[in-house]
Amino acid sequence: MRALCAGLLLAGAAASGTALADRALPQTAAYGELTSFAPPAAVIDKRVYRVAPGFRFRDHDNRIMVPVPPAIRGKVAFTRDTMGQVLGLWLLTPREIAAFEARLKSR
Repeated sequence: MRALCAGLLLAGAAASGTALADRALPQTAAYGELTSFAPPAAVIDKRVYRVAPGFRFRDHDNRIMVPVPPAIRGKVAFTRDTMGQVLGLWLLTPREIAAFEARLKSR
């Protein structure tokens, strides 16, 4: 019975279409390069974004990092709130980077 439940859960996750490579990331997430992070600002693709209240930063293993280390840099997925502030930021794995770049090329 447990194996059946686990199989159904995995099939549902695969069919949902929200998974990009290693973990579930929002389909609406933007892709960019984080070059600087010093709250209340994050520089992504040479654009300065303000960090929203309730901001969450997730590392490669999907752990929420509090506080965010200031030396963090790399390819990220990020979401913004209705005011354009960064609400969620995910540091991407190499497989996730490849998935995002493939999705961008297919457009």
